[in-house]
Amino acid sequence: MIVPNAFNQDKHISILLPEQPGFVLQQVRSQNAADLQQHCWPTYKLSVITELLNRIERMHNREHGLGLIVFHHPSKSVVGYGQVVRWGQKGEISDLVIAEPYRGQGIGTQLILQLLHYAEGIELSYAEINVVASNEAAHRLYNRLGFEDAYSMLLNLGHGPEKIIHMRQKLASHAPE
Repeated sequence: MIVPNAFNQDKHISILLPEQPGFVLQQVRSQNAADLQQHCWPTYKLSVITELLNRIERMHNREHGLGLIVFHHPSKSVVGYGQVVRWGQKGEISDLVIAEPYRGQGIGTQLILQLLHYAEGIELSYAEINVVASNEAAHRLYNRLGFEDAYSMLLNLGHGPEKIIHMRQKLASHAPE
């Protein structure tokens, strides 16, 4: 469910997910770093996560990006994250993560849809996302959400060269034909 005008608020963004009771998308705050480390990025240094969150908060203040956490009310934990950053007329969706026990429930789909909604709201022409070719489930999800393969490249993400697929989606009526 896309929540109209959820991003027109001046302060904190909070979006209920009726399709996933107990989950809420909220605008990220630097105070969420420790919870994200514990549940989503246990191998990342806390300082790295904190800097990522500080950067996206600054970008949001200039309408150049948005970071959203997935908050699980029953466990009172942050169990997911995603962000979109403006680069000219395109928005790059990145740093998507849903904690393992919560995958496959449609939460990641709702997170991406809200990031796309934000990108449309700030009148971006395209959204882009990258996926490791071996992550077939994510690739299928991005295709279902309207992303198309644009090109691929080999990148070393720390475990040797891996094929990365760069995907792109035209947004609403903002993109030139």
